[in-house]
Amino acid sequence: MNLLKKNNKRLNELPEEIDILFRKLNIPSSVNKDEAWDRLLNKIANSSDQPKIHSLSGYSLRYSFAAAIILLIIVSWFYIKFSTTTIICPIGKQINVVLPDNSKITLNAETQIKYPKYFIFNSKKVLLDGEAIFLITKGDNFKVYDKRGNKVEVLGTQFNITTRNNQFKVQCFEGIVKVTSYKGKSLNLIKGFTAEVLNDSIRTNPLPPIILEGPGWTKGEFFFESANLNDVLDELQRQFSIKVITFGFDPSNRTYTGVFYKKDLHEALKMVTIPMNLQYEFESDSVVIVKPNQ
Repeated sequence: MNLLKKNNKRLNELPEEIDILFRKLNIPSSVNKDEAWDRLLNKIANSSDQPKIHSLSGYSLRYSFAAAIILLIIVSWFYIKFSTTTIICPIGKQINVVLPDNSKITLNAETQIKYPKYFIFNSKKVLLDGEAIFLITKGDNFKVYDKRGNKVEVLGTQFNITTRNNQFKVQCFEGIVKVTSYKGKSLNLIKGFTAEVLNDSIRTNPLPPIILEGPGWTKGEFFFESANLNDVLDELQRQFSIKVITFGFDPSNRTYTGVFYKKDLHEALKMVTIPMNLQYEFESDSVVIVKPNQ
């Protein structure tokens, strides 16, 4: 009642303009202005005393829950499908990697691999940049790619792949692997043979007897047969973390057949330079100058 009295007092104090507007309202003739005002205030007071409660129907709750579950499944699928693991082997090191399916990879120096983080839920494939030897679990359908699109497909075997400077070379030590060039040509490579992708063709040769059981680099032995001297010097840099600068000759025009070992840098340099009628000197602890003998 106090609220009604206060509001009636306010009504009497309304400016003339508002009073005119109020009289224009369509109020039944049987209800005077004061009574209409009282009814309105009572209605407002009753409605404000009881807050409104909004509730979701059972159907809406089920729909919202189902939508949340579907969204969670989609996000999880994308995460599992596209998450990758990258492993980088630095210069002068070797790294052993065990994949989720228990296949094993040994990375040579300055090598990188990338593969699905959830390996067992995706295609079993590895992107390789560098050199690595693979020991694949028996019965696994396994693929190795390089950035150009050359690939090797295997079914339980042991093989070595080199992908450096657009080179793609495969050595098979156990089982059979399928080698496919980035231009679509392919062949099956058997144990004891090596294959190299060369432009439009794939060239195969028997493995040298000295590496029939596996690549020498895993034991610190680096064998070369008619190799470009540039590649040999690159391997020296990679294994000993040095910079080799050539002076007075073009190493890309010369080939090298021989071996060096990772036990001692000076011995390795001698084993490469002496047969090539070259000499070397250190400009600093990590920079070596190689030039023809005087």
